[in-house]
Amino acid sequence: MQSCLSTIDVERNLEAFATLNMNVGVNFEPVGKKLFNTNPFAVAFKRSSAEGFIALAATNRLLRVTLNDDGSPTINPPLNAGDPGNIIRIELKDPGEIGLADDADTVGGKNPRGLVLNSTDTRAYVMDFLSRDIAVVDVSGDDPTLYRTLARVESADLPAPGSDAAVVQRGKYLFNTAIGPVGAQPNSVRPAGRMSDTGWGTCYSCHPNALTDSVTWMFADGPRQAISMESTFEFGAANIVNGVPLLPNSHQRALNWSAVRDEVQDFTRNVRAVSGGGGLVRIDANGAPVPEGAAGLAQLPDLRPTANSGLSADLDAIATYLAVGVRAPISPVPSHNLGALIGRVVFTAQGCQNCHGGKNWTISTLDYTPPPAATEVVDAQLVRFLCRVGTFDPALFTDGVSNEIRANNAANVQARGVLGFNVPSLISVFASAPYLHSGAAASLDDVLRNVTHRTAGRADHVDLLGSPLVRGFLVQFLRSIDRDTDPVLNVTPPANTCGPQ
Repeated sequence: MQSCLSTIDVERNLEAFATLNMNVGVNFEPVGKKLFNTNPFAVAFKRSSAEGFIALAATNRLLRVTLNDDGSPTINPPLNAGDPGNIIRIELKDPGEIGLADDADTVGGKNPRGLVLNSTDTRAYVMDFLSRDIAVVDVSGDDPTLYRTLARVESADLPAPGSDAAVVQRGKYLFNTAIGPVGAQPNSVRPAGRMSDTGWGTCYSCHPNALTDSVTWMFADGPRQAISMESTFEFGAANIVNGVPLLPNSHQRALNWSAVRDEVQDFTRNVRAVSGGGGLVRIDANGAPVPEGAAGLAQLPDLRPTANSGLSADLDAIATYLAVGVRAPISPVPSHNLGALIGRVVFTAQGCQNCHGGKNWTISTLDYTPPPAATEVVDAQLVRFLCRVGTFDPALFTDGVSNEIRANNAANVQARGVLGFNVPSLISVFASAPYLHSGAAASLDDVLRNVTHRTAGRADHVDLLGSPLVRGFLVQFLRSIDRDTDPVLNVTPPANTCGPQ
């Protein structure tokens, strides 16, 4: 993830300088200092000098930025491996926290998202979202290396230690941080940690507020639209025991578009293989040490032969956060809107509920305790949860290149999708465009233009959606769906399109 700072000329409404990538040059920093400047959230400049600060939400620091003579910004990075540079990052730790053991990353202000300076340019006040405090930072004097946090003032109570709320808070922090617990490899020693390679990325980076960045990424399965996570578990149904959502009691969906995972904890592989981090699991199900990074992936399977739940309290905390701590966007379309009411009738008449019905607005719900039986898995996918609805098109080309290929594969191997896709939830679907696994549909109306898709819920494949007017009513209903919408419960999954062939 790149962290950029733009300078806008507000008189001409133009960018004044080329956008500054605040990660350029960080690669030249030595181990023990190197830390990418991830997820910038707020910026404030002094009135009396060409100096400002940026709140880095993912690395719990303020980053100093200065202006060159022409007004262009810089963080004064090293220019090469031999140049020390002058990047100044201010830790949000008060004097009593400096020097304390930080192996678990529980010390200091967490997830700074707001920033203001006082009228005399001597203090910065930083809103730490997840540690629920205001950090008071001394930014006075001529030597920026002496800038430091003076105190952190609690702004709201933290959850009681040991409570489920505290587990959720820990999981939410780990979801948002690029650091996490300390590791032993060069890219996970302090100031970095095990959540990414030297603070490079976070879960939040692709899933802001655990929702979606609306980007289609290239993964080993193929092109994959980032999935919004408010429907990972059926809302209000999660059964949390000892800090872990129990399965199948917690009504969790099969995960990823190709149903290649059945536990949130399986995403420790993303921490290692995508973000380049050490990972949170240190001991596997057999009690064997798990090496950091990609070296430990073989011991942490997605679907077979062991479960990843229970191997790390921190990893379990992320699952608990997703189970009970994610707010779904509220629909801008009232459910009593006449068009939405007509669209609901169309929805049930067309049989859409047979794929997108039930309390979680999807038929994808685990009904077993991981790991799955070997017969459940075909080509590393939970085939029983896949539906073939005409949305996989290996013949689709852009600029002469097929879109349905797997990432980082020189042989252009066809992406997964022949067996179908995991049915997404419709909760707050208005907020997650573009649609389908590859982001190929820019709007809900584009989704409904696919005749195979829109008739898949009826065994007779009768099409009631040929009229743009009728589709428009259905779109209004889809846009009205959020957590407060009464679900359509009369569900009969279509045997002719879903499950094993």
